[in-house]
Amino acid sequence: MMNVFLKDSMSHTHLSEYSLKLSSIYPLWYIFSAERRYIINPPFLFKKSHHLTSPHRIFMMYQFGLLLIIAVMLSPGNAFATTFGKPSTFGLPSVRPPTAVRAAPKIIISGAPASGKGTQCAGIVSAFGCIHLSTGDMLRAAVAAGTPVGMQAKEYMDSGKLVPDEVIINLIQDRMSEDDCKNCGWLLDGFPRTKVQADALKAGGVKADCFIFLNVPDEELVKRVCGRRTDPVTGQIYHTEYNPPPVGEIADRVTQRSDDTEEKVKVRLAAFHDNVAAVKGEFKDISVEIDGTQKPDIVGAAIKDALDTRLWK
Repeated sequence: MMNVFLKDSMSHTHLSEYSLKLSSIYPLWYIFSAERRYIINPPFLFKKSHHLTSPHRIFMMYQFGLLLIIAVMLSPGNAFATTFGKPSTFGLPSVRPPTAVRAAPKIIISGAPASGKGTQCAGIVSAFGCIHLSTGDMLRAAVAAGTPVGMQAKEYMDSGKLVPDEVIINLIQDRMSEDDCKNCGWLLDGFPRTKVQADALKAGGVKADCFIFLNVPDEELVKRVCGRRTDPVTGQIYHTEYNPPPVGEIADRVTQRSDDTEEKVKVRLAAFHDNVAAVKGEFKDISVEIDGTQKPDIVGAAIKDALDTRLWK
């Protein structure tokens, strides 16, 4: 039990100075009773003081109220969150527990080629535990597994034709019906790319919680694509400006994809712009636009904050 020391010999002036010094250094909680005034100083012991003057009492009560407000603001289940149905951080870093987010979030991420979707998908999966769904990966997995949809897609792929939207939608629905997607949620990467695909998703009963769009100007996208280099041995991707390969053997062997030229990337961007407005329009109620020109960690933080808000129970 903490000792209580009586400071009867301390003069009123010295005690006041002592109290104000402590109040400027440590968070003090003042409890006023009918008979005594106690200073509760967590790093030290309880110390009983003389009666404090009214100005000092007012200052101490103000400090107590300020600390109480900060404590409420930092509390994960604070009254503001309960009242308004979502947390209020008041500009402070999020302190929400993972359980505050929906158990199985359903997210779509969209953006032009080289907008940074791949990098951000890894961060989203790590933060929210959902299953990353890429149509290319799903096609290859379905073909390897020999599923009915996979064999149907293989016929088109072997003949060099584009896989029809209907087959892709069936593939996505099959994958989303598996237990891991049901239990953990999913992150649909780069699909839908057209309004027809978006309508087909909705018709198939696919409903997302949030649609993230990475916004990057074309000039920056061209620079990102044209500077990409791949190490044929390790598969590591470098960039001549942002992440150059190590000088020497690796720098000598890196290659550039045949379609990573300014002429070809502009064709791909034109096709993207022809459809993006219509796709975004289909998800306008759940859409969040993120500035993709910033550093990856800053973009990732913005995405996480947006998802925290959208997925709040």
